[in-house]
Amino acid sequence: MSAAYQPGREGNYLETSGSAMLSYAMLKGARLGVLEAEYRTLGEKTFHGILERYLRFTDEGIDLDGICLVAALRRCGVPVEYHLFETGVHGISTCTQEVETPDAVCRAWVGLCRTWLNKRFDYTP
Repeated sequence: MSAAYQPGREGNYLETSGSAMLSYAMLKGARLGVLEAEYRTLGEKTFHGILERYLRFTDEGIDLDGICLVAALRRCGVPVEYHLFETGVHGISTCTQEVETPDAVCRAWVGLCRTWLNKRFDYTP
């Protein structure tokens, strides 16, 4: 997995997904007062670094490159299953009307997730 504090380490690489999660955590933690104020500065520096290096504006829209969290997890031997659907967006929950994100195609992920969890933890309800 990428280690920002060891840029020359073999197998290390730059990426955005984990960095974005850490940036968010530092900014939110500092805002809520559960982290020291200097984490806000570090979170902002991380966020702006992602924007400067990976955010591209094109004629087709906006691209964010360098997202490789799933690949990093697999390289480290962490069990992971990844599903990318043509429709829907990130964070649409159970894809039902109750959560105001109805999408019959993406709703399939709920069953896929249940199957994966049951297989990983040898659990059958």
